[in-house]
Amino acid sequence: MNIMRRFSMQLFNDHYFTKLFAMVLFISFNNAAKYEVCKTPTCVTLARELKTSIDHSIDICKSLYDYTCGNFHLLHELTPSEIQYDQFTDIEARVSSNIKALLDDTNSTKDTKAFKYLKKLYHQCKDTKILDQIGVKPLLKWIHKFGGFPMLDQSVHYKKYLRNIWDHLYVEVYSTVEKVPFFDISADIDSDNSSVRLLMIIESDQFLDREVFMVDSAENKEKLRHYETYMLKVLNYLAEAAGKKLSPEILIKDVRDVLNLVSNVTQVMPSDEDDSEMLVSIHAISIKKFQAEFNQIPLSNDYLKIDWVGLINKIYANTGITIDQMEPIKIYTLKYIHEVFSILDKESPKTIINYLIWTFISELIPYTDSTMYNLYNNMTDLFHGTSNTTHDRALFCLQIKDKLTVPMRNAYIQKYLPKRSKNKIQEIIENIKKSLEYLIMNSTWMDDETQMKSVYKLSKIKSLVGFPTYLNNEYIEKKINITTPLGDIFFDNILLVNKFTVTDLLKLLRQKIDDDNWGTDPLEVNANYDTIFNRIIISSGIMKYPFFKDDLPDSINYGAIGTIIGHELSHAFDNVGRLFDANGNVAQWWGNETVENYDKRTMCFVEQFSRSFFIRNSNVTVKLNGKLTLAENIADSSALIAAFDAFQEHKIKNSIPDIRLPDLEFLSDDQLFFIGFANSWCSITERNEALFSFPTNKHAPDSVRVDVSASNFPSFAEKFKCEENSEMNPPKTCRLW
Repeated sequence: MNIMRRFSMQLFNDHYFTKLFAMVLFISFNNAAKYEVCKTPTCVTLARELKTSIDHSIDICKSLYDYTCGNFHLLHELTPSEIQYDQFTDIEARVSSNIKALLDDTNSTKDTKAFKYLKKLYHQCKDTKILDQIGVKPLLKWIHKFGGFPMLDQSVHYKKYLRNIWDHLYVEVYSTVEKVPFFDISADIDSDNSSVRLLMIIESDQFLDREVFMVDSAENKEKLRHYETYMLKVLNYLAEAAGKKLSPEILIKDVRDVLNLVSNVTQVMPSDEDDSEMLVSIHAISIKKFQAEFNQIPLSNDYLKIDWVGLINKIYANTGITIDQMEPIKIYTLKYIHEVFSILDKESPKTIINYLIWTFISELIPYTDSTMYNLYNNMTDLFHGTSNTTHDRALFCLQIKDKLTVPMRNAYIQKYLPKRSKNKIQEIIENIKKSLEYLIMNSTWMDDETQMKSVYKLSKIKSLVGFPTYLNNEYIEKKINITTPLGDIFFDNILLVNKFTVTDLLKLLRQKIDDDNWGTDPLEVNANYDTIFNRIIISSGIMKYPFFKDDLPDSINYGAIGTIIGHELSHAFDNVGRLFDANGNVAQWWGNETVENYDKRTMCFVEQFSRSFFIRNSNVTVKLNGKLTLAENIADSSALIAAFDAFQEHKIKNSIPDIRLPDLEFLSDDQLFFIGFANSWCSITERNEALFSFPTNKHAPDSVRVDVSASNFPSFAEKFKCEENSEMNPPKTCRLW
């Protein structure tokens, strides 16, 4: 579940009397029911927060989201300049505060060697006095190690690079910043056989988001102008520090040439919509066969030709692993490889070299002195349309934890997450699995064999909840073995740890696959479904208020964490998950007729979301891509049904009374289920960010996800007595199960 941030909400005080009338109706509908009022501190807090929105929001039959989240920005005392805030961010801020306390603690005697490494990096990062004294000398030293930088030293002739552009320059960038242009070589689990890892080549991320080049808009053109100015300022600053005098005309041309190359490469990158097709169509071949196919690309420049076995062995040089030409490899982007090398063949080699080295520099700018740090942050503000933003160096330095995540997680778990029962979450998971099983078995569009195989896959879904129990100091001391001591230069230490991380990831190629290894951060406010291992992971970060708390009514817990769990379980049967069988292997395990019926039913979701939506909390209208968002929309809709049905069954089985919130007694527990669902998605997003992110994101805006999912579910309209053809009870709805 990838989390999105949102912007400010509108008030609808003019609907106060509509709201008052609705409250009277709710009271009359529910007056005869017997209920209890939850008065725990958590219930009182939630009731207060909900009342802030409900007292001034529009009629719930117009928008569940606005009804529940209408005054979210007032509750958190937010202003329009504060962007990307939501319930997830609130928890993340608390986690960050705890992480900061751990890293700031200089008196601990229980730190592992790896965590001491992390602490030293963190404190070096904060020491701006030392950083400013050192300046950009370490960065310039590395540039010199590359052989110079044509864009920075205009006397350097690019031709001296041409013999080793891949074997030297590409390999150095790969191993030091974990990011390379054009293509990425990695080791990952084989989707055809989840018991082994294979080498893989995929397209690599650029130093600029692809949306900037793919969406032709005034905002994106402005972003590119800001980034060009940023590059010029950085390069002029580096040139001054190196005692170089640059020709402004040549520099501007060099910068624009690099950005133009990025644009050309971006245009041929596979789209996110192609992911599912690639999963089923790509199979492993030998490097020898790939080399033969690569050699068919008509290249007029010899320096672009790659000896792939030689290149991969250089990347693996420090791992103890040797690769031969019969090593199996998956090329997920063979068409892209052909296209991108055709582009490079027409490009100036100087621009290719500048692109490679700028990739290295751009990743490391904020790790140098205050001038470079400020240039980076100013560019970020301009790029995302934010202003008046403070950039606390200490908060930035918390990102150092991502360099050594395992010891950070271990230290956090030992301090803040004492072993406690996870039974409640596991119970909700099992109840929702039973509900989803019922939906599958009662589907009319699946053949009997596909139904049984789907139920079997559902039964095999493993759930990892909270945090890995294997994390402890002994495990960390064995797992993290950085033998080179950290020096006094922060910049060099960052590269040292980067190299260790890259080497550790490459070594996975020959290591046994451990399906108990989470592979995700248990501190993250997140949950996800893993197709390869056929499992869901509910991280400890999301097992917190307002998503879950033991003393919240079951209605709220099932509406919040329950729909998140249902969402992840449903991914096992969405347009990507259905391509993987119960063992995590790509296989054709659905009958052909069932696939056809599935495509017809899901087309309803594609059409439903392929239109413009007015996002009131950002005050923008955005056109969504129904195909791109299909998997998430299916999961949202299915999750709401499965979680609600599981809650109903749970109430009956355990004879649970109707529990309501103080001062909100007019809302029954069934209604609170939907309120809890919407409340977990309350958010705000700055207008420019909304315009930039929504059209190309796999997730629809939060408000759309809430309202459309609820409007597709007849039980919502039934519980709130919404008239037919109202916004939340439309004439046409979409449903998979």
